[in-house]
Amino acid sequence: MTAIAPDLLTRLQALRSYLDEVLRAFPGTAPIEPRPAVNPNTAKSVSANFGGRRYRYWLFGVERTAPKAIASTMDILQNLAQYDDGFFSKLAPKVRGRTRNYLAPSPSDLYPERPDLARYAKKIAPGWYIDGNIANRDKVKIIHAVCKVMGIVFGRDLILDWPNKNGADRSFST
Repeated sequence: MTAIAPDLLTRLQALRSYLDEVLRAFPGTAPIEPRPAVNPNTAKSVSANFGGRRYRYWLFGVERTAPKAIASTMDILQNLAQYDDGFFSKLAPKVRGRTRNYLAPSPSDLYPERPDLARYAKKIAPGWYIDGNIANRDKVKIIHAVCKVMGIVFGRDLILDWPNKNGADRSFST
């Protein structure tokens, strides 16, 4: 039998837990084996030690950490993009700001009125860039929009534990 890479095994286990939760919602179906609800304090961890601040999140019960909020945001988007080929094109119109786009196919499309800010663009996937020069409250708004696009529940399927997500309870209007 071929060994499964640890990161793939972790993702498969998280997906299985999530599917078990979905099956519980339908009468007459049962999960493959009973599992307790996800508890961030005891959830499986895929983390690193960055010292100082830690930007933690749990996606389908698997904990991850990043050294910065933008790295955490990018990791969330990249993880969820695996489940939908059109993910970024669906998300981009939902995360437009007043004067810039937070997600776009090119750095110049991120900052149409400020080409000097293109240096802050971060490549998130082939043909897609994210604005790396935004407040954490806006990153959290993006994550709320991500949840809507993917049909997952913020606070259950995706939980954030960031040190400074002030004013982040609002989301983009859709």
